[in-house]
Amino acid sequence: MYAQLRQTISATGAIMASPCHEFRENPDGRFQENILASAYQHQREKNAETTLNRMKARSMDGYWVFPAPIGYKFEKV
Repeated sequence: MYAQLRQTISATGAIMASPCHEFRENPDGRFQENILASAYQHQREKNAETTLNRMKARSMDGYWVFPAPIGYKFEKV
């Protein structure tokens, strides 16, 4: 996924820039980008998994973890 995005950006002639990462067009730079992209993807997937597990646990404890149905609103009691 990241490789396709990177290739599309490069094909348009755009230059990737970031204040906290230096993009280099050499084997080491591309390797580092791929490692970082994989690490961030893993982090996003773990975050999604944790969120779903917490929502499931809360719903099993009797809490409503979804948006309020149309016509209703949440109020603290």
